[in-house]
This record gives sequence, C-alpha cells and structure tokens, in this order.
Amino acid sequence: MAEGFDFYALTPEEQGQFLDSSPASPPSPDLLNMANPPNRNLLVFSVVSVGLFLSTLVFAIRAIARHCRMKQCKIADVVAALAFVRCSSCISDDEKISPSPIFYVTHTWTLYSFGLKLGWFAHLYNFRFRDLRTLNECFTLNRTFYSFSIWSVKNAILLDWIRLFVPVNKNTFYWLCVTLIVTNSGLYVSTIFTTHFGCTPREKAWEPWRPGSCINTHTADTFAVSFNLFTDLLMLFLPQRVIWKLHARRDWKIGISLIFSLGVLTCLCASGRVYVLATSDYDKGDSIQIGSNVIIWAFGELTAAFLVLCIPWAPKAFAGMPSFGLSTIRQYYSSAVARIRTKSKSSASASTGAGNKLWPTSNSSKTYRRMGDGDVESVVRLHDMACSGSDKPHTTASLPGRGIMATTEISIAASEPRINGEQDYYRQQLWT
Repeated sequence: MAEGFDFYALTPEEQGQFLDSSPASPPSPDLLNMANPPNRNLLVFSVVSVGLFLSTLVFAIRAIARHCRMKQCKIADVVAALAFVRCSSCISDDEKISPSPIFYVTHTWTLYSFGLKLGWFAHLYNFRFRDLRTLNECFTLNRTFYSFSIWSVKNAILLDWIRLFVPVNKNTFYWLCVTLIVTNSGLYVSTIFTTHFGCTPREKAWEPWRPGSCINTHTADTFAVSFNLFTDLLMLFLPQRVIWKLHARRDWKIGISLIFSLGVLTCLCASGRVYVLATSDYDKGDSIQIGSNVIIWAFGELTAAFLVLCIPWAPKAFAGMPSFGLSTIRQYYSSAVARIRTKSKSSASASTGAGNKLWPTSNSSKTYRRMGDGDVESVVRLHDMACSGSDKPHTTASLPGRGIMATTEISIAASEPRINGEQDYYRQQLWT
C-alpha cells in the first residue's frame, strides 16, 4: 500500500469502492476478467491427486509393515502419524476460513477448495481488494500446515535412521541425527511464529490496507526455504556414508543406496521453492502466481518426504507375498540391515575394548535380544540353570522355558578284555 494511505479515513462509500477495485493493474485492459479469472486448476488438481494417492499408499505400506507384520509402535511411528494426521481448513460460503481437525488426505481439500473459490495461478489483477483476506488467510494456514507436517515427517525419518543405523552405542551418526532434529524443530517453529506474528497488528497480514508494520517477509521466507534445502541435502547424504562403508558387494551397496536416495526428489522440490522465491518481487510481483508456485513445490516436497519415510518398509510389508520382481529388493534390504547391525556392533566392541558388553552373560540383568530384519526385540531374561544328568533322552516336556541351554551327550561302549598267556609272556619279555 502507498505510504500515508488511511483506509479508515475514507467514507463508507469510498471504502466500498476501494474494496471493489483491483490491487494490481493488468498489462492490457482486455485481460481484465473479474467474473471468471483464467486459471490452471486442472494442473494443480492433477498434481494434488497424484500426491494424495502416493502419500496414502506408502503410509499404508508403512502401517502394514510396522503394525501388522512387526507388531510394534515406536516414537517414529507416532511422529509419522502426526505428519499424516493434522489440521486442515475449508473455505466456507462467506469466504471465511475455519480450521477443522481432519486427516492429511482430506487436507488436500484446501487446495481443491481454493482452486474452486479463487483459482490457482490466476492473476492478481483479476481479483478485488476484498478477496485478499481470503487469499492471505489461506496462504497463512497452508504454510502453517506445511511447516508442521514437514517438521514431523523429517523427524520421523531421522528417528527411523537412529534405530536402524545406531543399534548399540551413540556414535557420530547418532549425534548428527539429533542435531538435525533440533535444527529442524527450531526452523519450523520459527517459521510458524513469523507467519502468524510477523505483522503488528496481526490483521495487517491479511488486510494490507490496515495501518501497522510487518517484517520483511521476502527475506524471512527466502532464508527459511534455503535452510530447509540445506537440511534436505544433509539428510540425503547422511545414510550414504554408512551404507558405502559396509563390507558387501558393490551391487548390493548400489541397491540399498538407491532405496535411501529417494531424498533426491525432496531436494529437487525444495530447490524449486528456493528458485521461485529468490527470483520473485513481493512488492511488484503477482502474489497469487508466486504463492501458487511455492505451494505446489512445497506439496511435492512433502509427498517426496513421505516416500523417503515409508518406502524402506515396503520389503517388510510384502514379505512372504508373491514377489513379482521384488524379491531382489527385499533380499538387498534385509541383508544390508543385518550387515549394518553387525558392523555397528563390531565397531562398538573394538572402540570400547569390551566386546563382552554387547552380549551380556547370564548373571546380568540384561535381556536376551533377537535380531530381525531392521529391528531388535526383547525375547526372554537370562538366568542360571543347574547342571543335571540323565540316561534318558530329552523330551520337549523336560526342557525349561525360553532361553539358551547347552546340552552334551556322551556315549560309552563297554567290552571284555582279550588276555591270554601268550600275550602276557610277550609283554613281560619286552621289559626284561
């Protein structure tokens, strides 16, 4: 808005005329079309539908693997559910936006609703000033939901990697993951805060004609998306170092590396957001065009992040089912998990000089642990057994409860000595 403009100094008639006017001038008067602004809703609806399908599919695969196959629910699963179950918003008939807690899959209705109400990639000069509140509120809520969801899904990915790559001791990889979790939390919490409290009064963020002041949103947004891209790149290369240090065949390393390289899609989408914001002019640019581009790239990044979170669990979800060409992938993944755990335990034993701490003896209070594909679960407590002997074969009923038992079977054969006088004579002659 122009400096010195006072909306509340206008008469009611002048205020109405101002709100019905366009906030931007069209390049040509022939392009002005406030009744039915041209848009690209078909493109956005197609992208959102594909993203919705992929996110739902891979999240269901992860749920099958974790809850149906492994019968487990860890912190990472709860965080992943928070990323998939979040708040959404709907645009009502009175052009107000009311938040409502519904599933992530229905959150996409926000994008559909905005397209039907205003139009994706429409031009700002085809709208009125009174439409800016609906537009800005929708952008504000969408940015909030994106920040919360990408924050949750990234932390869920890092927690999964900690459980997979750090089975025993807290090594460098562990502390890098913890640092990224803290960094992501600070980034997205600050983004949410500046989104809602960047203007004084807060209503000026939605109604720019109000008196007040706002922070430089272009600088804040560019820094946030650039730092977001930096963390995406770190998460892309973080597991590769562990994978390529495995003592395994090169083709096996390539197969596992590809599974954990889906983050390339996340980095590409994050790069698209950085490019759009870095080349945009908030003051003179078309805010609907800029916002539409940013939201589409953000939606793609979030969908790709769900792929990174859930796809590695696909071999576990489809274990025991007809492979249809997936048996090799399952074999690569299961073997890599076992190799990673073995290498981690060996490294921890060599660094501490006390390998027996990894597998405690029976007089300790530790629990015997069984290792599966990508998981460790408690089985039974160890205890001492008294030695016993029997001349009868063991049966199932005679065995103790679950645990580790060592048995030794000794066979004794008896025979009569063959001794006669001639043999005694020759034995005696040898010593005379």
